[in-house]
Amino acid sequence: MKVSSFFPQLSQKAIHIAMDENTTHKILVIDDEAVIREGLRQALTMEGFQVTAAQNGKVGMEKLQKENFSVVISDLKMPIMGGIEVLKTISVLQPNVPVIIITGFATVDSAVDAMKNGAFEYLTKPFLPDQIIEKVQAAIKKRVLNLESEVITESIPDETVAESFVGKSE
Repeated sequence: MKVSSFFPQLSQKAIHIAMDENTTHKILVIDDEAVIREGLRQALTMEGFQVTAAQNGKVGMEKLQKENFSVVISDLKMPIMGGIEVLKTISVLQPNVPVIIITGFATVDSAVDAMKNGAFEYLTKPFLPDQIIEKVQAAIKKRVLNLESEVITESIPDETVAESFVGKSE
């Protein structure tokens, strides 16, 4: 049964926007290694994503302040601003954007730190293009579900929820 049949006041346009799988998703790739940035750009572009690249976390956060992204892929260790700082900044600027951390210096401590700070996923380099594409698609699905949940929650007046669960006796 459709959500809108339970809650007719829920905007059909809002549901469509949140659930539209044909939307071109914008991905921000932040890595200080040009080879990684370009490789990710090519792999993701071939899958239909719109990709913006940044050579460090500071430049990436400047881009994030100017546009909205569906997913961010960030290297963990970079000069100027590292991946953990990127995670913390994104949680303030665009808290619903999933962040995939990639690193060539994987440790248990860095993985735990990344996940504690809100990383959606933690991938070690080298990785195959299919691996990162799979993670990006999963991150987008999570983001869409979160947006749908927000749309539903914000669209339902508190009294409507209470009325839908309270029975009437005669």
